[in-house]
Amino acid sequence: MSQTLRRLKTFGVVAVLSGLVWVLAESQTLRTESLTLSVTIKGESDNASLVRINDASWSGQIELTIEGSAASVSDARDRLGGRVELMVGRELPSEAKDHVISLVEALRRTEALLDSGVSIAEVRPETLAISVVRVAEVQATVMVRAPAGRLEGAPRAEPAAVTIRGPKDAIEGLVGGGGAVEVVAPIDDGSLDGLLPGVPEVLADIRLELPEALRGVWGVSMSPETVDVTVQVRTRTRTHTIPRLPVQVVLPPPELGRWLITLAPEDTDLFDVTISGPSEGVDQVISGAVRPMAIVSLSFDELERGITSKTARIVLLPPGVSARVEDAEVGLTIERVEEPEAESASP
Repeated sequence: MSQTLRRLKTFGVVAVLSGLVWVLAESQTLRTESLTLSVTIKGESDNASLVRINDASWSGQIELTIEGSAASVSDARDRLGGRVELMVGRELPSEAKDHVISLVEALRRTEALLDSGVSIAEVRPETLAISVVRVAEVQATVMVRAPAGRLEGAPRAEPAAVTIRGPKDAIEGLVGGGGAVEVVAPIDDGSLDGLLPGVPEVLADIRLELPEALRGVWGVSMSPETVDVTVQVRTRTRTHTIPRLPVQVVLPPPELGRWLITLAPEDTDLFDVTISGPSEGVDQVISGAVRPMAIVSLSFDELERGITSKTARIVLLPPGVSARVEDAEVGLTIERVEEPEAESASP
């Protein structure tokens, strides 16, 4: 082997050893680095608690200074990745009360810094005020609030019930009031405009309203927050058939008791009376809130002439509602009631 070749080998070995020594020395060199971290504060992993920040100046970021070997500092920085999560029952205390936590102690318990070989030189801010509260849940029925008179039948919400979750005291206060817990799905007039009358249609993603007692209460949430509501807009007009409507005779007050009116047996009722008009008015008849009447009104002249038939009129209909019947002619017989003769005077 030539002397030149031996020298090249020796040079290579020396270079490798020098590199290894430099790497080892670099890894053992004490290093300090400052990091800006975004901090997420969370309740317990089983959702049994909520955590509230009680510090108005809290920005959600901290300035962290760590010390250690260059290698461990670099590794810790990479593991943190610019953010850190602090969870109740893990890095944060789980007792339900107010706490002032040391961010140094909390950070030391994080997975990224635990057994990392680095030490925490400084954290700004140093402390954070929090409240840990227990959580409760309740099932609430969805009630749809729609404009009066715009819908046929009752609207249907899907799902029909949701879960309300929040601080235990607030939820128990709501349930303790007695009665069913309800949330409202509000439907406004604008949502119904443009829908086809008489056709069931779905209004998607209607945002729910919490019970009034929970509005503005910290930590309260619903799942889900929206529902789909099936509605059917009323037709502008509606038709309904009254199978049988009894006929009544109306006389002027002075003629009462002076005449005997007999209706033809086949004309004591009007059959298949069709009413039509605004849906609201027709519904009043269907529900019985308004009761139409069929009447034959006789004047003094008609009584004196002894007419034998007259067309019945249908009255007491809601505004805008009209009535139609194929045969409204009523046969009748009019008889004068004989007045008793006055008794003669005693002799």
